[in-house]
Amino acid sequence: GLYGGSKENREPGRDVKMFKVTKCDFRTDYEMFTLGEINKRLEKLTIEFENNVTPLYNIYKLFNNIDKKINNKENDDVEEVINNTKKLIDNINIISTHNNIEITTLLDRAHKTIFDSLLYEEVYGRHDILNHLKTLNLSTNRESLGKIIREETSSYLNNNDINEEDIDNEFINHMNEGLGYDFLSEEYLKLLSDKRFSKKIDVINEEKIGAIEDITERINNHVSKKEKVKSTIKSLKVNKNALLIKEMALRSTALAFIFVPVFSIYAGYSIGKNASNKIDEYATITREVDLNTNKVIGVEKKVYDEHATTYVATVTIYEPWKKNPTGVGYIRNATSYEYITPEDAPHDFKITPDNIEGNVKEKYRFNEVKDHLDENENTEDLVIHVVETYQDKTDSRKSTKYIVPFSIIGGVLGTSATVALILLALNGRLGRDKIESLKEDREHCSYMLAKNNNYLFDLEKENDVLLKEASSIETQYNTKIDTTGLTKKLTK
Repeated sequence: GLYGGSKENREPGRDVKMFKVTKCDFRTDYEMFTLGEINKRLEKLTIEFENNVTPLYNIYKLFNNIDKKINNKENDDVEEVINNTKKLIDNINIISTHNNIEITTLLDRAHKTIFDSLLYEEVYGRHDILNHLKTLNLSTNRESLGKIIREETSSYLNNNDINEEDIDNEFINHMNEGLGYDFLSEEYLKLLSDKRFSKKIDVINEEKIGAIEDITERINNHVSKKEKVKSTIKSLKVNKNALLIKEMALRSTALAFIFVPVFSIYAGYSIGKNASNKIDEYATITREVDLNTNKVIGVEKKVYDEHATTYVATVTIYEPWKKNPTGVGYIRNATSYEYITPEDAPHDFKITPDNIEGNVKEKYRFNEVKDHLDENENTEDLVIHVVETYQDKTDSRKSTKYIVPFSIIGGVLGTSATVALILLALNGRLGRDKIESLKEDREHCSYMLAKNNNYLFDLEKENDVLLKEASSIETQYNTKIDTTGLTKKLTK
């Protein structure tokens, strides 16, 4: 019954074999089923564990690396400390909202490193981490760092390492109420940093002074080299051009007989014109005006002059015409006055009948006689004529005073040069030897010019290296180095 049949009808070993096969299949299916479920569960737990632990491990690696950098007395790398601390802050922000593992101890430890980094970057006058924290403004950072700041401050106060007057009174009065981060400032960080890293600050200041002195000396030497090379190049160019001019002058002596005087006269004209163009001349006008009609009598004279001219006038007052008691015709008396221009007169001042009285000084008197009077002659009223000289600032032109003198000088020099060329041409052999000598000198100038230009190109490469080094020192120590000599453009 138990083995599937009577003992008599069984074949030896048959039933036992059947039982064993059935039992083995059952266990194999069970094990495969349970193992599959376990593997699925384990894989899920592994993924979940990795999702939670990997960010924590990243934080752990970051603050350990930062601590080593801060405590390394042999080699400082403030840039790496700042960059890794920013990453640490960003990683805390990622895991603080959705992590299922208890992380309080780890975060407290990470914020201690962040605080140490704040003090460390202050040694170099940097505030990158502080600004990054304030930009994010996360409650996790505020609470944890606030607690560390309060503990740090309390420790210094208890040990009399800092004075209460160095700290904000409101901060001291409310230290146990959760404040701390709100009172964090560059000045307060510097106070704590000076206490924590006093020895490092002394070392950093020495390194800073040494680095600045070294790079400044190298910059000055480099700028000096550049200026010398530029001066040499300029001198070589001038010398090469002078040699070329001399050579061409000797090769073209006959042609120069014609063109040298013309060129020198033109050069003199150009120099004179350029010199004259720098001078502005204004119109100085002399005219006679009838104040009764305010009309100009005759033709006014206009002269251009660079010198300022003050207002000058002569006033002549004519009495009305009357019959000549001593003869035929008509006569009138006249008095000329010198006009005294007021000191506060504007530049465009003109005489009017209203401003004559009190401003004139008599010069002389005279009579005028006529046989016949014109129809428009005044026989009833006084006639006032003014001869005035004034400068019109609205009427100007460029001067021409130097054009003629310089053109004459150019002509004289050109003639002298022509005579010299004629004398040189008479000595033909000397001229040919001189040409060959000038050609060799010019080729040597070209060689030296190319050599110095190549050297200047190499100096420019070194220039870029020095600029990068200076920029690195400025960034590291939050300082300023004079690199104006390096940033000037070269005149090649």
